[in-house]
Parts: sequence; C-alpha cells; structure tokens
Amino acid sequence: MRELAQRIIDNCSGRAMLGVEAGTILMECIDDSVGDYVEIGSAVGGSAIMAGMAMDKTERPGTVFCIDPFGGGNELDGIDMMLRLFWNNLLKFDLQQRVIAFKQCHPPFPMPIWYHTFSVGLIDGCHTGNSPLIDFRQLNKRVTKYLLFDNTEKEDVLTAIKKATQDNSNWEEYKSIEYESTWKEDKIIKFVVLRRKH
Repeated sequence: MRELAQRIIDNCSGRAMLGVEAGTILMECIDDSVGDYVEIGSAVGGSAIMAGMAMDKTERPGTVFCIDPFGGGNELDGIDMMLRLFWNNLLKFDLQQRVIAFKQCHPPFPMPIWYHTFSVGLIDGCHTGNSPLIDFRQLNKRVTKYLLFDNTEKEDVLTAIKKATQDNSNWEEYKSIEYESTWKEDKIIKFVVLRRKH
C-alpha cells in the first residue's frame, strides 16, 4: 500500500494533502472494511484516489463520496480550477466511475446521502472553530468502522477528537502518526484514526 500511496502523491496535479504514511493508513482502513467511503474535504482528490485505488486493489464494491466547496475559480471563464484539478486527477487513475462529489460547503450534509452509511470516513475540512466538531457530529452515526482525522496538530481538530473519545463514546483511538507536509517544508502533520468499539 505504501508504494501505491507514493505513486498517487507523485502523479497528482496540485498539492496532495495526505503524506505517504497517512495515505497508507487510509488504504489499510479501506482494505479492512466493507462498504462506502466518505470524506469531508477533498481538495485536488489525493485522499479520494487513495480510497478508490484501495477498493480497486482488493476488487471490492464501494463508492467514494467527496464533500468539498472546491473553491478557486477563474473570474475570466468561470471555471472552478480546484474542481477541474480534482476530476483531472481522478481521470489519471481511471476512478471517475467510482467517485461522487458534492460541490458544497459543509454543513449541511448532502441530502442525497443523508441516510447513507459508510464504513470509513475522513475529516479533513475546515480545521478551525467548531467545524471539526460539526464534521464529527455529521459522521458519528453514519460511519460504521473507522473515522480518520487529518491535521490533528490543530487545537480545534484535537478538541473534536477528545469529545469523540470521551467516556461512554463509541469510538477509541486506533492509530496515530506524524508525517511531513507534502507542501510546506519543516511542517509536521498529525493524523489520527478512531475505530468504532461495537
């Protein structure tokens, strides 16, 4: 899985968000579960590609759902460059049929998947204020096995994880790693995986 994560990072246009170590863990969680994957925060599609490629590698059914505002438009032609990069990256890995993207800010959770459940979820949206906690609350009852958090070095993301794993919680910390940022030198990113207890 590590080699596959590195290949994805090396071949994505724009900056891939997850590092090799975090991408490897994401793919291992996908490999250890059955069902769909959801992420809040997709940017140029690196993590969505990792999830889709892990599903392809194990030849199992599943859909990758992405929720992101995909900001970064071009005023001259009205084209959203972030969304274009996202789809171009998916095309490089022939994953366009496995991914459904919702171009919106979160919350609210997209209505077409309001009652849907997912085996694995990733929270990598806005890292400040109440946003990480709101994202957790939206995925808490929708994710059945693994809930991943990127950028847990940020205080508001860490607060959401602490609330997610408090007494009588259905979640426990499963793995935690640090990795070097793929786009900022000397920046260490923290990545945490929670596993559902029952």
